[in-house]
Amino acid sequence: MIVGTVWTPKGPSPITDGALRDNGMVTAVAVHPNDSNIFYIGTAGGGVWKTGNAGATWRPLFDRQLSLAIGEPMSVAIDPNDADILYVGTSGRGRVSPQRQVGLFKSIDGGATWVLLGSGYPAGNTGNVSRFANELINAIIVDPADSRTIYLASSTGVWRSTDAGQNWTVGTNSAGDARSLVLDRT
Repeated sequence: MIVGTVWTPKGPSPITDGALRDNGMVTAVAVHPNDSNIFYIGTAGGGVWKTGNAGATWRPLFDRQLSLAIGEPMSVAIDPNDADILYVGTSGRGRVSPQRQVGLFKSIDGGATWVLLGSGYPAGNTGNVSRFANELINAIIVDPADSRTIYLASSTGVWRSTDAGQNWTVGTNSAGDARSLVLDRT
């Protein structure tokens, strides 16, 4: 007998597929830095969802994007200094979904609209960030001391951007599949 906390599903309404009722696989969770009732989840094939009432109701935010497969374990990140700025990394091709990965997305309006970084749209949205188009993005952290500094773990290592995600450099001795990140603030 297991004694402990009783779990209750809080994800978006179950998806009915024939006889199956399935909420899908949650691959990432990001909690608003100032309001714990607001959080975002990334899913293996259903994009990004947002709740403003601690999970009672959900709204899909990512339905019109090129990929709906969000990387695991932490490819949804909120800027701790401006919670309207979000970053989402795509994944797929076997690890979490059969969908292809297309890169790194950014929203500056709390997820209402999204831009694929490095896509050339809007004007000036350039840089080497498009290099992540064929990689699995596993984790993203926005530095709380400087929101222009972002760290990213991908299938090719740990990367750092100092211009809010447009250009990236790989970390020293950081080749290979990086699955997670922790920011040491000491």
